[in-house]
Amino acid sequence: MLIGQPKKGFRAGSDSVLLGSAISARRAATGGPVLDLGAGAGVAGLVALTHYEALAATFVEIDPATAALCRANIKRNGFGARAEVLELDVTAPGPVRVGAGLRQNHFATVLANPPYYARHTVTLPAGPGAARAHAHDGGDLVHWVKTACGAGTADAEVIFIYPATGLDRLLEAIGARLGKLVILPISPFAAAPAGRILVRGTKGSKAPLTLLPPLIMHKDNGEEFCDTVHGILTGTTRLDW
Repeated sequence: MLIGQPKKGFRAGSDSVLLGSAISARRAATGGPVLDLGAGAGVAGLVALTHYEALAATFVEIDPATAALCRANIKRNGFGARAEVLELDVTAPGPVRVGAGLRQNHFATVLANPPYYARHTVTLPAGPGAARAHAHDGGDLVHWVKTACGAGTADAEVIFIYPATGLDRLLEAIGARLGKLVILPISPFAAAPAGRILVRGTKGSKAPLTLLPPLIMHKDNGEEFCDTVHGILTGTTRLDW
């Protein structure tokens, strides 16, 4: 997979690859459509399309220049017939989202990569697109969750990647909208606290929450990725959780 990214500002990394690899084989086998919210250059959705030939994807990105880059990456990787890009604010009111082409109750899987940090707590990168990708205002996370869940089918799987320190806020925003929650902590090293989390929930389910053992990113030498993560990042395997 070939990905073009901006020279400056927000650039996708391992988080986006992990998110795109997080669709379960069982879910992907149904061939239901995938939604990538906060798509950026399109890495998460493109990873999903690369792994599963039956999938089609809709990419949502607010920044016009980044959306254009996402379209170019889709074309570059030969997925033009299986993908579309919508320029849209995820936090916009429902009628605005629908008017922009985002279908409701339609997607079997929703991938969501919300901005990670509160705007007043960090130094923002240059450029409005990079700033929006990096930081949020107050209640934006709730709007992201509402949009993700509203776009999913009655039994959709919705998958978020988020900082581990924000788990309480994410769970509060999810509330009763999703059940059968599965939380996968992601730790940089075996002895380190989790820095990221993947959270998967099922719309319409009332099943209890499951907390998994952490996914360890790096070997003890601090340089090499663990074998499982290396396989995910190079596209030879998928995340099994």
